[in-house]
Amino acid sequence: MSGSNNDNREVYNIPIPEEESFGKKFRRKFKSDPFVPIGCAVTAGILFSGLGNFTRQASRANSVRSQKLMRARVIAQGITMAFLAYGTFLASWEAKDREADIASGKIESMYITVDKYWIFFLATSC
Repeated sequence: MSGSNNDNREVYNIPIPEEESFGKKFRRKFKSDPFVPIGCAVTAGILFSGLGNFTRQASRANSVRSQKLMRARVIAQGITMAFLAYGTFLASWEAKDREADIASGKIESMYITVDKYWIFFLATSC
């Protein structure tokens, strides 16, 4: 790079990742952990069904049904939270495996310097 003030600067053609749209991000996360959005939808469906039942004319049958729907919502919400915790556990487990692979040499870690900034890349050694 002749003629520039910083002749010791190296230029790398590093692709900048595109910003992910909401739909693409939802599909990616749904593929990795499908039970959480399904559980959220089931919980919301039960909740709105119960709320709709509250607006009906008061009778003994409606109040019993409303109570059953609210109990079902709590159970569905608990199951969804359990799936969310399980997904978080799996993600942390995979991160530990990745760190162990870096330490053992299965995966190389590469540092490239560009204008005093460090960019960390993981490259698989195939």
